[in-house]
This record gives sequence, structure tokens and C-alpha cells, in this order.
Amino acid sequence: MSEVFKLKVCMGEAKVELEGDGNLVQSIFLELRENGLGKLSESSSIQPRVELPKEDIEALTSDSNSKETIPQQTNLSYDLPSIDTIVIKNLPKTEAEWILIYAFFVSDQGNETFTENDIRDMYHSSGRWNESRGKNFSTNMKKAVMVDWLSSVNDSTYSLLDTGISKAHEILQRVAKGGPAKKVTNSIKSTYKIVELGLDEGKRQDIKQYLLSFPTVNNMDRAVLIAYKLAQYGITDFNENSIFTALRIADLPASYDLKASLKNGKIKKNFFISGDSAGMYKLHHLGEDRAKALENARGNE
Repeated sequence: MSEVFKLKVCMGEAKVELEGDGNLVQSIFLELRENGLGKLSESSSIQPRVELPKEDIEALTSDSNSKETIPQQTNLSYDLPSIDTIVIKNLPKTEAEWILIYAFFVSDQGNETFTENDIRDMYHSSGRWNESRGKNFSTNMKKAVMVDWLSSVNDSTYSLLDTGISKAHEILQRVAKGGPAKKVTNSIKSTYKIVELGLDEGKRQDIKQYLLSFPTVNNMDRAVLIAYKLAQYGITDFNENSIFTALRIADLPASYDLKASLKNGKIKKNFFISGDSAGMYKLHHLGEDRAKALENARGNE
């Protein structure tokens, strides 16, 4: 049985402390010497403690180009841009800020937990993943945790903290500087259109009252409820335009990324599956279970 070793490694301003099996400590030390902090062994049972220099933390918690204090927002006073818009305008200034924005979207604005793989998926789907960002991914995740934007629930799961939500709003509103926010709003609204669902006035009123009875659900759950209700009227295939039409029937806000609510519901929760034609969805049995659970929870309020 190998002896237990302790080792402290200084790499510039950063300090890494390792403790564990002697052979494993030696292996990780050689890996650190060759690749730096960006490629710590994910399979290792050793949990390294990384101390970041003070200036790194200060750079993350302050805006180097502005001394304004951004108040925390509880209600959106702007139209949420899509990930594509954020990438085109390059709103985040650091990779830690990019991780925060990805976390903001995959967590449904802080309402759900998420994993590191969810963040990596966002990097890939937005076309920003490369070798350099991959090597520094773990370090940037740690930075986001150390400045209290993210909180580690367990070894693989995270949640978004209030300070992170506030910072995300500040980053997303950078699109408004110089006046282009109005253009983003028009672009989002023009993406969707009202379609004919074949519902008479009685069914339209039924859908409206049904959706209004769930005032606090998140965007993904609202899409599940709409799909569940439409299925009762024989409408089993739907897309973002179907969701948009139902929201208009119920006089509910639709100024958010409807496509994302369906895509995330399919990929991350398995609430939806592919429909009979391109771009269409069907409600999966897990989505039906989710709708029933929401109905039961509503009845217990």
C-alpha cells in the first residue's frame, strides 16, 4: 500500500495543495508541470485546493470599465436576448462571465440546478468550445464559485446564487448600451407567429383559464402545460409558434426564447420528443407526468 503524501505546488500566483496516494500525487504533479492548471485529472480521487491571487477575484467582481453599482433585479425590465445574439455581440468580457451566462440559461434564470456537462454543452451549441477554453474550463468554473456567482450543491451539480443572477442581468443589459436593445426586441418578436389551432371559443377560454391557474411556473413548465392541454384537444404535434399562439390566447407574456424552452425541455428533461415533421415536437410521457405533478401541486396550494 502506498504512503500518503502531501505536496504544495506554486505556479505563478496560484497555489495548489495535493494530498493522497503517493503514486497518484506524483502523477498529478507531472501533469500539472506539463499542462498547467487547465488539465487537472478528472478521474483522480484527490481534491486539489486552488488559491487564486487577489487580483483575479477583484477582476471578476468589478467591471474594469465602469464603477457603477448594478442593483439586483427581481423582474425583467428588458427583453432577454438569445444565446446567438449574446455570442454575436460578445457581451461577456471573461470566460468566467461566459460560464455565468451559460448557467443563467441552462438553469432557467436560476430556477433549476445544472452540471458542468450542461455548461460544456452550451459552449459546444454556441460554437465557442476550443482546446484553450477546454483546458481552462475547470479553473474558470472555480472562479465563478469563488466570487459567489455559482454554488456547488455536490461534486457535479451547481445552482445559481442571487449575486450571480444580478451579475448576469448586468451582462445581458450591455446589449442596451448605444441603443440596439430595441432591435433585439423586434428580432425576437418577429421570430414567432400566431397559427391556427382549430379551437372554438369554448376551448380557447378553457386553455386561458387553465394556464392562468399556474401563475408561478417557469418557461419550460409552461410549455409542458400548453402541450399537455393541446393534446387533450387532439393537437399532438406542436412547435414554438403553437406555444406562442397559446400564450397569446391566455394573454401571457411571450417575450422570451420559446425555442429554447422546447429545446431544453427535450434535451435536458426529456419532457418532449421529436414530432412527425421537422421542427415539431410531441409531449413525452415524462412531460405528461410533469404536467400532472404541476396540477397536483397547484391543488395543494
